[in-house]
Amino acid sequence: MADPASVPSPLRVMMFLDFWNFQLGMREVEDKWRADYKKLPWALLAAAKDMLQSPAGVSLAGLKVYGSYDPASQTEVGLHRWATTVLPRFPGVSTEFAERQKKKSGAKCPGCHFEVRTCPSCGHSMLGTGEKGVDTRIATDMVSKAWEGAYDVAVLISSDRDFVPVCSFLQAKGIIVIHGSIGYSGAVVSAACWGQIDLLAIKEEFRLPYQPPAAVV
Repeated sequence: MADPASVPSPLRVMMFLDFWNFQLGMREVEDKWRADYKKLPWALLAAAKDMLQSPAGVSLAGLKVYGSYDPASQTEVGLHRWATTVLPRFPGVSTEFAERQKKKSGAKCPGCHFEVRTCPSCGHSMLGTGEKGVDTRIATDMVSKAWEGAYDVAVLISSDRDFVPVCSFLQAKGIIVIHGSIGYSGAVVSAACWGQIDLLAIKEEFRLPYQPPAAVV
């Protein structure tokens, strides 16, 4: 009988997904794209398994979805409700959606760089809202979870080049980082990672079928 201590353990794969970067990136390719978040982690895990070729296999350590929302938008309030009450019910999925912060500066003229804080026609504020802190939260979790020993392999789904330093840092510490890219988007991030999963190549594995709106009788 083999000594349990000598039996290799599956590689634990943890996934970090930038919601808006993922959603907008996929919809640039296909306008009405919708992802099935029940299937997504398992599609990514299968792709990672094929790439890693680990004798002991792989296991899902979790998929965390990060995003932001505008509390002044009824649509985005509904998105926040879905992200915090429905998504976490799926096996292995957790979420973190923060309220978008008001920008401190308005739009600027590209010619004279004059800042427009209010609309000259109606007086409405033009400060808008901005997504702040999502990248920082993802990077912090990638490092802190690695330090805690919570995973062996990270799958990062974002094309933002701001992640290049954290990917390089983790790999220098012996953590495998795989980039979940949308085609060639985020090539700089892919280059900083151990490997790459092209989400477009496996998109049918996690597509949410289109359901037309119910007919009004």
